[in-house]
Amino acid sequence: MGTSVILPAEWQGRLATIGSPSLLDVNQATFMAQLSELAGL
Repeated sequence: MGTSVILPAEWQGRLATIGSPSLLDVNQATFMAQLSELAGL
């Protein structure tokens, strides 16, 4: 778990605007799923 993901400014803006923990969790899960697909995992 030592890795840190640098989110694009667009994502940071969305997350900051939403500001809701539940939505943050959903967005992060979606984002990680997309990363996994891109990485072919």
